[in-house]
Amino acid sequence: MSRELEKYVDVNGALARMGGNAKIYAKALNMFLNSKEMENFEAAVLENNLEKAGGHIHTLKGVAGNLSLTGLSEQSGRIMLKLKRGEAVDPQWIENFRETYALTLDRVRELIRELES
Repeated sequence: MSRELEKYVDVNGALARMGGNAKIYAKALNMFLNSKEMENFEAAVLENNLEKAGGHIHTLKGVAGNLSLTGLSEQSGRIMLKLKRGEAVDPQWIENFRETYALTLDRVRELIRELES
């Protein structure tokens, strides 16, 4: 497992949560890859619908936490708290979140290949 992967995913923690079953974890990661939650979050942000954006970021945080996608979970949690308080989120935070999301997707694809081999 690469150091780069370890920055984004706590594989041992996730596998422990999945009862050590790598197949189940790979399936859950694939479901995450196919999720539209990020697109829905971004659309809500563009519409300036803080309540809707808050719901989507809450879902992203929960899924990221369950899959031990640590960086994504932490960033989504910070954004979620701002939205929960009814505060607008700095556009730079959103851009940083997009970058972390994209890098996390790359690491998830790498991890799936490792788990399925």
